[in-house]
Amino acid sequence: MIERLERQMEFILEIDKLKKITRQTYISDGSRKENDTEHSWHLAMMCLLLSEYANEDIDVMKVMSMVLIHDIIEIDAGDTYAYDNKGNSTKIEREIKAAERIFNILPKDQAVKLRSIWDEFEANITPEARFARTLDNIQPVMLNNATEGISWKEHNVMLSQILNRNKNTHKGSEELWNFSLYRNILPNVKKNAINYDKENVNFERFELVYERIMSIEPDSMIMPEKFKDYFVQIAAMFNNYYNCCKWVWNNNYRYAAPIYKWYKEISHDKWKEVNKSVTRFRFDSDYYLNSYANPKIAVNCFGKELGQLLSYLAAQVSLLGQLCFEERYFELTIFAELFLEIYGIFENCDENLYEGEVKSAIYYFIYDYMDDVMEYKVRDSFTTNNPHFVNILNNIDVTDVKSLYMYGENIGINEIGTFSHLASLDEDKITELASTFVNGYIESFRLEGIDLSEKETVQIRYPIGFERIVIKAIQLFKENGLDAIVLRNCDGRMDNNTEFTGCIDSNPSFIYTHRMDKGLYYNKAIMDRQINSLRQAFEKYKTEAAVYAGPAVIEHFGEQTFEPEICKEAIKLDENQQKLIVEYSIECSNITNEFIPKDKYSFTIIAFPVPEIGKDYSGIFDETVRINTLDSAIYSDIQQDIIEVLDACKYISIIGKDDNKTNINIYLADITNDNQTRFHNCLADCNIPLGEVYTSPKLMQTTGVLNVNNVYINELLYKNLVINFKDGMVVDYNCSNYENEQDNLEYIRDNLMKQHKSLPMGEFAIGTNTLAYAMGKKYNISDKLPILIAEKTGPHIAIGDTCFSMSEDKPVYNPDGKEVIARDNELTYANRKECPSKAYFGCHTDITIPYNEIGGIYAVLDDGSKISIIEDGRFVLEGTQWLNNAFDY
Repeated sequence: MIERLERQMEFILEIDKLKKITRQTYISDGSRKENDTEHSWHLAMMCLLLSEYANEDIDVMKVMSMVLIHDIIEIDAGDTYAYDNKGNSTKIEREIKAAERIFNILPKDQAVKLRSIWDEFEANITPEARFARTLDNIQPVMLNNATEGISWKEHNVMLSQILNRNKNTHKGSEELWNFSLYRNILPNVKKNAINYDKENVNFERFELVYERIMSIEPDSMIMPEKFKDYFVQIAAMFNNYYNCCKWVWNNNYRYAAPIYKWYKEISHDKWKEVNKSVTRFRFDSDYYLNSYANPKIAVNCFGKELGQLLSYLAAQVSLLGQLCFEERYFELTIFAELFLEIYGIFENCDENLYEGEVKSAIYYFIYDYMDDVMEYKVRDSFTTNNPHFVNILNNIDVTDVKSLYMYGENIGINEIGTFSHLASLDEDKITELASTFVNGYIESFRLEGIDLSEKETVQIRYPIGFERIVIKAIQLFKENGLDAIVLRNCDGRMDNNTEFTGCIDSNPSFIYTHRMDKGLYYNKAIMDRQINSLRQAFEKYKTEAAVYAGPAVIEHFGEQTFEPEICKEAIKLDENQQKLIVEYSIECSNITNEFIPKDKYSFTIIAFPVPEIGKDYSGIFDETVRINTLDSAIYSDIQQDIIEVLDACKYISIIGKDDNKTNINIYLADITNDNQTRFHNCLADCNIPLGEVYTSPKLMQTTGVLNVNNVYINELLYKNLVINFKDGMVVDYNCSNYENEQDNLEYIRDNLMKQHKSLPMGEFAIGTNTLAYAMGKKYNISDKLPILIAEKTGPHIAIGDTCFSMSEDKPVYNPDGKEVIARDNELTYANRKECPSKAYFGCHTDITIPYNEIGGIYAVLDDGSKISIIEDGRFVLEGTQWLNNAFDY
């Protein structure tokens, strides 16, 4: 018995040595560093007082035992500073060796017991271990805050280091971690006790530039009078952004929690006020029309060249408001610095030098920050490193419309109306909608023979307001092994052909007018740097890119139609810049395909209406759901009947009806055996809803006229669109949107042709979703249907790349087992392996002729005889007449 007591007393005496183990953290008065004994005692007291904040039920005595024991091994191993990379590389080995010696001083039963408690703490798996680890991590943070960050300053600690070390601290207690983050860590960034290195900009830099901007007053300006109002207005925008950032920051501190934990505490009126203060510059059309971001205003005030430059700057600043809630200080800082640089030009240079100096400032701003911009684009698109939107979705109250304001986007009738409508649906309906979306995605992988189990992430894009569907979809994706990436477009939707997560654009004139702003600075040097920066970014995130599965996109339709006005003052691309833009687009696609091969990922797209579509919104929504969930088996059989006829013909003849002048012959790929087919039988997988058969046409001999009376493509209206093809290539085009023919040609070249002089016919398809067509007619919304749905409401031709672009060698099969062999055309077959830039064009634009404009679609056989598929806008081929039932709907 005396031997047992002797060993116990020996251990007790041994652990007295902990009093000599000095840590790097100072005690609260900053007079000296604490030792391990003080640290362990402090943690035990914290456990006794704070156990109520544990995420899970815990054994308090066990946690107290853990924190009293956890650092005993430092008697031999020594204290390893949290941010000492070299010391941490050998820490585990040293501590295990120390544990073997020190715990074995005790009698065996107690040695085993204490060692097991220590091992449990180190494993950090049990609720007790997680809570103990939380206390161990937040205690030094608390002391650092009390001492104004003495230890952090001594070791030049970065915010990223603290956040990385504490990435799992929330698992023991989310409430304690939030308190620690928002009361003890982030305020010390503002005090410069912690270096703010997030996105390569420190917080002091952000504060200094905004303090300088807020000091700008008209009376103190040393520049010609006519420019003063411009700088006052832009400075006011930055002032609003700073105040918004400060408001978010102060609430984070007040509630010791992130925005998604305190948003309910703010009144709806206050949310609307704050939201408008940062979004109106971009989304308020009345404000825009009278602002310097409108080239007409700026050019009228300052002349063409200088006015365009200053309008560009005003437009770029207008886009920053959405970033305030996300606290993206990098973008908020560098644009503020650019503004001050240009302000300095006007104060210090002769007026005749303004234009050249401003243009140079903008050029080098774009050039110098290209690496950062491209890295953040790739990071946000293909990694989970920026989970702001996912955090919102994980914490949102789907019954509280105030939730929407957390995004920092413009919240209007479409966002609120959609959110409210979905809130009224029962959970089963939401599950049905989300399942249709997710199942289409999963099915696309199955049909394309891609192993989804090798993937880890899915990129979700959706319009704000659809949160209930998205939250359920994220859950379903997670069950299939995929974590969600939610993509926000931080360029303010300058690319209006791509759907991003965000608000619906209430001011499309802004984007349209500024769509060619690159004309101010784009040259080969910029293009080369852009390409190099993109490749560099992909190299950095190539591991994440390899496990990226592809996008899952919810589109919207129904907002007011937009007919752009010609703005002569807007920036234009010159011919050389147009060529460079095309060259970059192709090279961008090639680089992306290198890191994310098109034959290794897939996608799905689905669309729903928004309230702006009109008084029948609820009915249109229900009808859209019906269309999105049609029975694939029925349509598969009908579409197969069409395919069998098309596989037997030489070419297809399409003739317009009444005022439609379409008259074109489309030649088809050669079939060499009975196991091959030309057309893909497309159901509800990649593109929801179902309803088309499509192919890549032969180019040679494909000749004629495509005409559509009125068609919306990518939200732009084309009146009496005419495109002429010869040997599958566009040879000329026109429309009737504007009185001046040159304006019409430029409109098509810029928006349909994507600056290309010519494009091939990349796809021909026959749509079979007559129910979608009937819905458009019933509710008088045909002009509002997105191309995703509209392409199924008649035949369509796509100009640009084929549907199999960059994945031509990957076999594709129809439900009947036949291989779809029309994956190449003459251009891709001849060039894609040796000279991809001649094979691909970086675009694919569908143009649909509605059923009511079709006189006939005929399969023309080798002997010249014809088999009718559609006549006078109705299906006449045997086996397809059932589709006509919808016309009487």
